[in-house]
Amino acid sequence: MGSCDVRPSVDSNLDRAGLASNVLLDAVVTGLPFDSVAVPLGLELVERSWLGERASRLPPALVDAINDGLRAVLDL
Repeated sequence: MGSCDVRPSVDSNLDRAGLASNVLLDAVVTGLPFDSVAVPLGLELVERSWLGERASRLPPALVDAINDGLRAVLDL
């Protein structure tokens, strides 16, 4: 295995946005094709070679919120 990233899973079930540590990713703000939810509890190990072109870049406030969620679920 080559170079990998650890990322929270992303879900289209917006009901999950209300759960602790999850972060709503609004399509208008993120540039994603539809609203989604970052789920830090569902960490995924992703081989970088599997990734295609970058879909979007998150604003710093959302990155901070996701990082806070990761710290919460990992008890850091």
